[in-house]
Amino acid sequence: LVAAPAGSSSSSALEEKKGFFSKMSDMLDERRVKTQAKAAEDRKKREEEAAIRAEAKRIKDEKDEALKADLRERKLQAAVQKRLEEDEERAKNEEEKSRKEAVARSKREAAAEKKAGIDKKKQEETDAKKAEDERKKRGEAEKKQKEAEAKTRAAEAEKSKKNAQARQDKRQGQQQPPPQVQPQPQVHKRQAQVKAELLASWQKHEAAWEAFDANPPSQITTSRIPWPPGVEDILRGMVMAAGGDKDKVAKQVYRKATLRWHPDKFMGKFGGKLAEAQREEILGKVKDITQSLNRAWQISAY
Repeated sequence: LVAAPAGSSSSSALEEKKGFFSKMSDMLDERRVKTQAKAAEDRKKREEEAAIRAEAKRIKDEKDEALKADLRERKLQAAVQKRLEEDEERAKNEEEKSRKEAVARSKREAAAEKKAGIDKKKQEETDAKKAEDERKKRGEAEKKQKEAEAKTRAAEAEKSKKNAQARQDKRQGQQQPPPQVQPQPQVHKRQAQVKAELLASWQKHEAAWEAFDANPPSQITTSRIPWPPGVEDILRGMVMAAGGDKDKVAKQVYRKATLRWHPDKFMGKFGGKLAEAQREEILGKVKDITQSLNRAWQISAY
């Protein structure tokens, strides 16, 4: 403030005071206006600065969010890529494992097939040898039986011839005694031996069949079937093995043999276990046996 001049009159002093106070008031008003203007300007600046800072923060936040989103996207892509690579690696490993297993399985199958082929060949050779041996045995037995029958028929024919001659001589009035048929001990002994051998052969066959029928093998081949020792004489052989009164057991034996060797009965019981390679051969033999059995029954005297 400016001090009032000293030594003035009271009116002038008053006027001067009024003027002074008016000037001071104007100065204060001007200073207030300036102060308010400056305050308003400062406030505006602060608001502008605050707006700039807010905008800068918004931009920064948007950039940060964009960076974060980009980082998440990259991480997601990296994770997906890693998963794809892992799946691809797993698929390769599984494919390699499957390939190795296929190769190993192929080798095992080839080895098994080779072994099966060798075993089959050996079995076929064994079966063929057994069949040949059995055929030879049956042939020898049939030959012996036929020889014995031929000798028996020859002896009976000779006896019948001599008896007929004796009856003729008697009718002609001759008193001489009828010729006696001399026994042939060697022939009878041989006949008894052949008969005993045939009986043993058929009894052995019956025992073998009972064992086969009770517990048949899982795969039936020709050599594992107990074939009759004499196909043409099957009825007489089975009657001989059965024993007892021939006339009484013959019908039972025929029925038993028919149930055993009829193709339908045989295939119904054993068909599922026959070796496929020998099925036709086995069925052919079974049919031959049935035909021989029926022929023997038709011409038999039982």
